[in-house]
Amino acid sequence: MNGSNSTCLKALALVFGFSLVVACDRDPKSSETGSELSGEQAAVVASGEQADDAAAQFAPQAQHIASTPRPATIAKEAPLDVAQLLPSADAQKLIGRGAVTTEPLLGKPASPNYNAMMFRATNAPASYGVGLQVWKLEDASSAEARLGELKGQYLSVLKVAPAGATIKSPSFLAERAGIRSYLFVSEKSPHVVGLSCASDVCKSWSALVTLGSEIESRL
Repeated sequence: MNGSNSTCLKALALVFGFSLVVACDRDPKSSETGSELSGEQAAVVASGEQADDAAAQFAPQAQHIASTPRPATIAKEAPLDVAQLLPSADAQKLIGRGAVTTEPLLGKPASPNYNAMMFRATNAPASYGVGLQVWKLEDASSAEARLGELKGQYLSVLKVAPAGATIKSPSFLAERAGIRSYLFVSEKSPHVVGLSCASDVCKSWSALVTLGSEIESRL
């Protein structure tokens, strides 16, 4: 009996000592905790949640403001405006077949430094009327260089200007497959102007050259 009592007393002492150790570990003044937990916070920690998760749950929450992302937009420059250089009324007067239709001139795409258009008689859609091309360059020397490049692309450049066609310098005239062309550098601004006209519309070269002078006055 005495042996049993001794064993029980030792067991109680061990339990009591363990309780004291646990109590010390839960001391609110311990340097490991640093602050006293409220009843709700203690319940979270005791439930097996990590301390970091508990702290995050009770930390002040940052305010999230919904915003709609705006995709970046790149402004596109408008093509060179040439409509005011050759009004449809002038083209209609030159073609002389009633109403005219305005169409883009196929080939090089329009850009801030280039544009083109053509007019043809509405009642003769297969015919060629008047075409206009305009290149915008940085300066006069660049414009002259561009004119030289274009001249190399024409196979039927006239070596001598026809009688009655007083052309500008630098410029050139060309004729092929029933189409007459007049290209020149503007004296007012660094532009190269190219005019083309069906030979049955511009029956004289002077009509094409005169039209070129009118267009340059509008640059």
